[in-house]
Amino acid sequence: MSADLINRLAGIFTVVSLVVLALCLFSFFLYRREKNPVIKFIERRGVVVVFSLSLLGLVGSLVYSLGVGYAPCDLCWYQRIFMYPLVFLFGFDLLKKRSAALPYGLLLSIVGFSIALYHTILQSSIGGSLPCPATGVSCAQRFVFEFGFVTIPLMSLTIFSLILMVLLVLYFNSRKRV
Repeated sequence: MSADLINRLAGIFTVVSLVVLALCLFSFFLYRREKNPVIKFIERRGVVVVFSLSLLGLVGSLVYSLGVGYAPCDLCWYQRIFMYPLVFLFGFDLLKKRSAALPYGLLLSIVGFSIALYHTILQSSIGGSLPCPATGVSCAQRFVFEFGFVTIPLMSLTIFSLILMVLLVLYFNSRKRV
């Protein structure tokens, strides 16, 4: 596969994911909690969704760095530090048929989301004046720019946003049952 094809597929997935995220957030205001189909789906399949999204983030980052050859910057490494454990935490939860990783997953997702948000702002035109902590590859360098706005940090931010949304629904619904 060529880098252009990988970029296009990742860009399409990111745009579709952003639309799904917006529709899910909209449904939270449209439906009451008891009748919300998104909340019902997350209650049944939330751990599988988080595991799948984090696995996709892991594979995607490895494809870009090892397959395509894009060297990750410091901020990309930090995002990976908070994404990769999610695969193992929620994979283990799936194997054991339990959900003990929820508080750890929330913490990892919040920090990863924050780093991805900063990195996305850094690469946007409004963030051009922010300091880049890179010692090697510049964090402001865009390797991907699909559809005029999709970058690698935006891909990471999108996955972290979806994971965070699912984990927050699981967290608040588990607290209401206690």
